[in-house]
Amino acid sequence: MNILIVDDTKFNIMTAKEVIKISGIKCNIITAASGEEAIEIMNTQNIDIILLDIVMPKLSGIETLDIIRRNNKNVIILMFTSLTDKKYLEKSFEFGANDYINKPIEPIEFTSRLKSAIKMREYQNALMESYNNLKNTNAQLKESNAKLKTTQIELVNREKLSTIGRFSAGIAHEINTPLGYVTSNIYNSKLC
Repeated sequence: MNILIVDDTKFNIMTAKEVIKISGIKCNIITAASGEEAIEIMNTQNIDIILLDIVMPKLSGIETLDIIRRNNKNVIILMFTSLTDKKYLEKSFEFGANDYINKPIEPIEFTSRLKSAIKMREYQNALMESYNNLKNTNAQLKESNAKLKTTQIELVNREKLSTIGRFSAGIAHEINTPLGYVTSNIYNSKLC
């Protein structure tokens, strides 16, 4: 599981890393100090979960969220905020945030929300794997169906030929029986 922590304050990044380490969550932690850096990382690495600070210089967390969501619908994004104004959280959810974590970090809340995000990501991965399996099975079924249709057409054509053969043999028999009788009578008449 790759977790990207995006915050312009090193203390918050270090605290988050320490809480993750203490909680025993097995993951690879990647950090970014700005929204621009986070976007670069997203373009080059496979990230599962992002902890994204709302208030950052230049590119805000909400702007970063919007850019990331345009290119990546499946990443789980938790907004990281010390803001008490709910309009920022509302805006974050409008742009596709999955959850939020309050700052300063409270270890129990932080760990609980992060574990929930990890479970959500695992469910997404399992769902995608199931979808891909179904897609492959569907392709195989379509291929098998096409082969069955081809075989069915061949069998119908063979049955038609067989029927034509039996019909022809019947007609030949019906023609040969009287013809044989006539020929036999002609031959017997010449002998007499």
